[in-house]
Amino acid sequence: TNNTVADNTTDRGCAGLVVKNHRPRLILKNNLFAQNVVEDDESTCNYRRRGGGPNQPAAVSMGGNIFDDASGNAFLTATNDLTENSSLVLGTLADNGGPTATHAIGEGSAAIGNAVEGAPENDQRCLARSDPADSGAYEFGAGGGPVNTPPVVVVEIEDISVNLGAA
Repeated sequence: TNNTVADNTTDRGCAGLVVKNHRPRLILKNNLFAQNVVEDDESTCNYRRRGGGPNQPAAVSMGGNIFDDASGNAFLTATNDLTENSSLVLGTLADNGGPTATHAIGEGSAAIGNAVEGAPENDQRCLARSDPADSGAYEFGAGGGPVNTPPVVVVEIEDISVNLGAA
């Protein structure tokens, strides 16, 4: 739920998500897939299915997913699923606050307010999500500081002596 898979490259195949066979099925909800490029032909590939029968989908959408190409058209049919979307306004991977780098979404992005019910309370940066939440790992306009910040403990130690010898 609420992942961003973006700016990946491969020399062949698919740079986004490759699902092999049909068991277990991959369930996607409120994810953003963009700019995953196959270098051989400079095409975008966010999803490819390998194996399984024609009536056995390898991926299922619970809604709120956005792809910037048509690779997910076969299964992205739930509420707020968008394909071939060019209005993602997605930044490069950067330090946008929080413990890990993120792809920020900018003003006017189709991801803003696009998530369906059930998004995590916080985004990847540990900032509170709005209601309705955004698709992907980053919540546009989130602020006010981290939620559930662990306490900072300062311990001052003076005059310690340790005896490691035999008594």
